[in-house]
Amino acid sequence: MTIGLMTNKGLLYLYEYYSGGGMSQYYFEEYNVLGDSSVEIWRGQSPGENTPPKTPAKPTGPVSGEAGLEYTFTTSTTDPQNNDVYYMVYWGDVISEWLGPYNSGDTVSLTHTWNAVGDYTIMVKAKDTLDLESGWSDPAQISIIALPRLEIGNLTSSFGSISAQIRNVGAGDATNVDWSITLDGKLVFLGKETTGTFTKIMPGFSPKAKTGFVFGFGRVDVLVIVGDIQKTATATLFGPMVLKIVE
Repeated sequence: MTIGLMTNKGLLYLYEYYSGGGMSQYYFEEYNVLGDSSVEIWRGQSPGENTPPKTPAKPTGPVSGEAGLEYTFTTSTTDPQNNDVYYMVYWGDVISEWLGPYNSGDTVSLTHTWNAVGDYTIMVKAKDTLDLESGWSDPAQISIIALPRLEIGNLTSSFGSISAQIRNVGAGDATNVDWSITLDGKLVFLGKETTGTFTKIMPGFSPKAKTGFVFGFGRVDVLVIVGDIQKTATATLFGPMVLKIVE
């Protein structure tokens, strides 16, 4: 529906359109007296009209990270009618579903994991409870790189030795990894300290660091050091036999 009339300022038009939220909404446009629609001098909205949320703030979060780890970005927006809002996130590799609802004006935390190395763009848009959508936010950037991440697994024993499993749970190769296993006890005669170096531990691989021949008696403290991480345990020796390891 369109209604036009003359006023002392020019031509006034009343437009009716379907908002998509189940209601007919209205707005006004007023032009110069010649009716030239290319010269718009005033436009207003009818009282009670629903309008979309404002464009969300640029997402805030880390600028670099490691493949396979989860990272958090925050953003916020407000809705002119104070309706609840939902967010959709473009993560650079996928687009999320609508997330929410959240209160208008609240800062929200959004999480994602990138599994491939690369540079990614993150943008957010919002919608209200009547499905009116904002534009996309300004983009944020994150660079995902492949790094090794080492863990010391279970300690096990066999006749005359103690072994420690070394796991690379990261996304990059670990190279020239120094390790040591030290036994501290009053009656440790052989195998007090063993050292070594792994030339390369690829992602997903779990080699074992193993002591030399161990011989002693009684309780000993076991210290395993791999790179800049370490693990402690206790063991009981009876000659070359390692009877019990407690981590």
